[in-house]
Amino acid sequence: MTIKDKYRYSERDKFVSLLAKQDFHEVMAAVKGEAFREYRRQWDCAGRFELETPVPLHCDFEFSTGCNLRCSMCPHGMPRQARPAGFDRVSGRFPFELFRKVIDEGVPLGLRAIDLSYYNEPLLRDDLPEFIEYAGSHGILDILCSTNAQLLDAEWTERLLDTPLTRLKVSLDADSSETYAAIRSGGDFGAAVGNLERFIRRKAERGQVLPITRVSFVKTRLNEHELDGFLARWTGLADYVCVQELIEFDEMKVDLTPASRIVNRDFRCHHPWHQLTFRVDGQALPCCTIWGQQIPVGNVAEQSLAEIWTGPAMKALRRLHREGRYQENPVCLKCAKSSVAGQGD
Repeated sequence: MTIKDKYRYSERDKFVSLLAKQDFHEVMAAVKGEAFREYRRQWDCAGRFELETPVPLHCDFEFSTGCNLRCSMCPHGMPRQARPAGFDRVSGRFPFELFRKVIDEGVPLGLRAIDLSYYNEPLLRDDLPEFIEYAGSHGILDILCSTNAQLLDAEWTERLLDTPLTRLKVSLDADSSETYAAIRSGGDFGAAVGNLERFIRRKAERGQVLPITRVSFVKTRLNEHELDGFLARWTGLADYVCVQELIEFDEMKVDLTPASRIVNRDFRCHHPWHQLTFRVDGQALPCCTIWGQQIPVGNVAEQSLAEIWTGPAMKALRRLHREGRYQENPVCLKCAKSSVAGQGD
């Protein structure tokens, strides 16, 4: 089977393209049952701007504000004084009690997925399995976690495989040590690859279908020449490969725009229809991009999940994107122009 023969999936906004050995959503449904299929049906309907749910289907959590790498396309890779406004507004860890509040309020109303990742490395927190266990035992169907795999040693591998984690997303962005060093400062390419390969091997040895493993490649000027090799390496090993378009921000001092960037002139963002992102102090953002920090829509430490989701700020964003008028929101316009909607007017 060639790469072109494999299962492909792309979100409607074209930010993300996925390549897999098989339809991983069907793999998940085979394990989770009809409830998962219904969740994905709602996801697709919401992504077509046809369904407004009582609460978000998915929530991202800023599990902590720390990271062990300094990547070129991330604010963590910039001097503190040069980072985007608001990035360092808070520091610390997401409280377990506040996490429980979101899960307990959300699940009865339709919350079905969470991601314990934002601009952070989740494996820096030793209590990560407790959050995963709580979510899995209280009705969350899809539990995701991103990692750079530097800390994914044998012990962490077994700890994660013992939990109800459903998807592990590993960010590599390179197919050589040289390119990896240029992008992921402070990391070791060989260690990341070896740790991921061990995780995949141990999952197979334990006879587990989950967690599904994803390997990610954020396309930039520094690595786009390695994309074909990256796909050839990982499409036969990981469950699926994710190729993401770069989202730039004003404070970037180096031009990382890839020549092969996808341009979607009919861009409309599905994030306000699918999800909320929570920072460590409970502040709610309408998306998981760095631009979302400029348009907070509430605080879950002070409001209910449903109150934020059905509030005027979120309703206005959903309406703008459904009607193709996102340009009327200056932050959404900047985000779109810095990514798949292309540069210029």
